[in-house]
Amino acid sequence: MGDLDGSACESCGRAAVPAEPSCGACGGEVAPRAFTPEGTVMSVTRVRVPADGGPGPCALVVVQLAAGAQLMASAPEARFDDLAPGRRVRVVLSPIGLQVEPSA
Repeated sequence: MGDLDGSACESCGRAAVPAEPSCGACGGEVAPRAFTPEGTVMSVTRVRVPADGGPGPCALVVVQLAAGAQLMASAPEARFDDLAPGRRVRVVLSPIGLQVEPSA
C-alpha cells in the first residue's frame, strides 16, 4: 500500500490527513505532504447503529501517524478487540474511506 496524501503547515508544522486548504491550528498556508500509513491507535469506539445507512456495525479509530498527523478511520467490528489504544496499525484507503488494519 502507498502513502497517504495530506498537508503540513508551513508556519507551525501541523500535519493533517486528508489535506486541508489552510492550517486548522494557525490559519497558515499548507503544502502537500505524503505520510507513511503506519501509526498507533489513540482511541477506539464501537458503533453498533451507523448513521445514514453507512457500513456497520464497525469501529471508529483515532490514529496518530508516525509523522504526527492524527486521523479518524474505521474498521470492521470483527477487528474491534485487536484495536486497543497503543496498538500499532496500518491505515489504508478503501472504497468507503480510510480503514485500519492491525500491523503484522
